[in-house]
Amino acid sequence: MSNEPIPGSPATPGPDLQPATLQRVFMDRARRAVEREHEKPPLRLGQKAIALVAACGLAFGIVYLFASFLGGMQRVMDLLNEEEQRQQQAEAEKKKTEPMPAYVVPSD
Repeated sequence: MSNEPIPGSPATPGPDLQPATLQRVFMDRARRAVEREHEKPPLRLGQKAIALVAACGLAFGIVYLFASFLGGMQRVMDLLNEEEQRQQQAEAEKKKTEPMPAYVVPSD
């Protein structure tokens, strides 16, 4: 045995510490630990409510940002499609106004 004090023991350790006394100290510690296990921890409703609100806010924020991103991408795609349609219409108008050859020589 060492001469270090045992936390929570009523007696100071020493050569006169009997095994029965040591066993009693350990049993008291075990009993207090079991009593603490059976105690219900205090309900932290405020903390849980704040955590729930923060989690919902974060989820809605992410969804909002994702929806904004998709909306922006949709506008860009619409602009690109409109530009492509304008180019096709301009090309079709150009083909209508081009003179048509009377005879086309096939290439060999």
